[in-house]
Amino acid sequence: MVQENQGLQCRLAYLQARTEHQAAKVDEETNDVTKASRKQMVNDLLKEAEDVRQQIKANGLHCQELAKRSELIEQQMREW
Repeated sequence: MVQENQGLQCRLAYLQARTEHQAAKVDEETNDVTKASRKQMVNDLLKEAEDVRQQIKANGLHCQELAKRSELIEQQMREW
C-alpha cells in the first residue's frame, strides 16, 4: 500500500506539471478549436488528478485501519 501511494504521488506530480503546461498553452493558443481542445485536456487532467488524490486518501485510511488492527492483535497476543 505504501509503494502504491508512492507511485500515486509520482503520478499526481506528473499530472500537476502536465496540467500547468497545458493551461499555459491555452493562453497562448490563437486557434479556437485547438484552444477548446487544450481546455478539455486541462479539465481531463484535473479530473484524473482528483481521482488520484482520492485514491491516495483512501489508501491512507486503509493503512490506518490496518495499523489499528495490527496493534489490537499484538495486544491480544500479549494478554495470552
